[in-house]
This record gives sequence, C-alpha cells and structure tokens, in this order.
Amino acid sequence: HELDCRERLNTSSYVNVVLEEEEVKAVNLGMRINIADQTTYPSSFKVHNITLNMIANLWNCPKPADFDDYGAFPGAGTVGSTEACLLGGLCLKFRWRKWYAARNGLTEAEVRSVYPNLVISTCFQAAW
Repeated sequence: HELDCRERLNTSSYVNVVLEEEEVKAVNLGMRINIADQTTYPSSFKVHNITLNMIANLWNCPKPADFDDYGAFPGAGTVGSTEACLLGGLCLKFRWRKWYAARNGLTEAEVRSVYPNLVISTCFQAAW
C-alpha cells in the first residue's frame, strides 16, 4: 500500500510517530529508565503524589483523615487517557451509588438495581 512506512502520513491515531532531532535526543536521555518502577525511582512516586494533590485541589476534594500520614490524596496514576477515562467512570459510578442511596434511603443492594443515565460529550475519549 502506498501509505505503508510513510510515518508523516500517519493520521489514523493520535500517537506522534514523527520526531524532530531535539525530541529524539530528549527521548534517548531517559530511554533506559523505567520511571514506573517506584521502588527503583522513588522520586517518580513523589511526582505522582504531587500530581494527585494538584488534581484533588483543582476539584476541591476534601482532605482524607490520613492525609498527614501519607501526604497525598488517594488516587491512581494511569499510563494513558483510556485508563483515566475508565477509572474516572468507575469513580463516578460508585460516588453516584452512594449519593443516590442516601438521597432515597436505599441499601447498597437496592441501589445496584437502579441504573443512572450518563450523558457524555462528543469530546470524550473512546475507551475499549
């Protein structure tokens, strides 16, 4: 096919496959570092917690009782936007269940039989 191996014509994904020379140099600096391994690179965990705290503060989240012990809001970092969307959806689901049960005097088992309508904008990330 005429588009095969012509990376500048890759319009089928949001992944950038064309890099400028400076970008290649920057990538090569960290190529052998696995920042996901927080036992080997504890400073990556610090960045994770700082990011969680920024997002929690942005959303005006109440500080958990153990905030002073851990220095961070509870949360999970994700590798990509799909994972973030899925985790966000699950958080929304469980938060809604708790709110709906309290509002209508339902037990946890009873609220599971009620399904909310979820309206999602066209800008939402596709998650599979």
